[in-house]
Amino acid sequence: MKLKALMMSAATAALLAGAATAEQHDGDSEMENSAEAAAEEAGDAAQEAGQAAEQAGEAAENAAEDAAQATENAAEEAGQEMEEAGNEMEAEAEEAGNEMEAEADETGGEMAGEGQFTSIEEMTVGDVTGMSVFDPEDGRIGEIDYVIDRGDGAEAVIGIGGFLGLGEYTVALPISEFELQQDPEGFSVDTDRETLEQQPEIDESEIEELPDDMMMSELMSDEMGNDMGENSEMGDSEMDAGMSDDAASNSESGSDSGSGSDSEMSEGGDSSDSGEMSEDGESQSNN
Repeated sequence: MKLKALMMSAATAALLAGAATAEQHDGDSEMENSAEAAAEEAGDAAQEAGQAAEQAGEAAENAAEDAAQATENAAEEAGQEMEEAGNEMEAEAEEAGNEMEAEADETGGEMAGEGQFTSIEEMTVGDVTGMSVFDPEDGRIGEIDYVIDRGDGAEAVIGIGGFLGLGEYTVALPISEFELQQDPEGFSVDTDRETLEQQPEIDESEIEELPDDMMMSELMSDEMGNDMGENSEMGDSEMDAGMSDDAASNSESGSDSGSGSDSEMSEGGDSSDSGEMSEDGESQSNN
């Protein structure tokens, strides 16, 4: 009985063990299948994620390319607009410049017509100041720095050479030696630069320039008056000298004439008296 019971127990244990083993194998298979399924699902998910990432990258790349193209297009359009605006502004500026130039030419022509001088007498000291001075060959000597009067009449101070008023050699010439000319515009003098540079340089600190609003005609008339006065004085002196010479000559002539008359009268008187006396004497003696 015991053996049978033991055998029964052993058989039962074996059955239970086999069942447990079978169940364990079944569980392992199910777990293995579940793991495989999970792995497959994970792989599928990873693949889908990779595809999604790739699509997102392509979309981002496309968006970036579109944005870059849009920016490029916008920049190109802006450049074209700026170029067109620049061309328009340039055209307007050129047109305005042409109008201003035309107006300036017209105004300058009117001013030139109004301010065209035909002689130095029509000008003021301010008009003369700054004008160029030329030699007889139209070689530029310098320019008139200012006009002065040192008591002997108006003179123009010419600045020769130098730069911006520095290093100039300054000499003064009477206004009467200047002649107005139009081409080249300025004054001409009957001398050259080398000759003027041999003259003594004037001391500008000791002279006073004349005011700009003074008319040159007034200075020229004063100078002519001084010249006429000098000529008059010279004429009076010459006349006085001539009269003195004439008086002396007349005195000499008178002396000579008187001497001759006296001589003749003396001779005539003597002869007459002697003749009468001799006749009287003869007649008296005869009587």
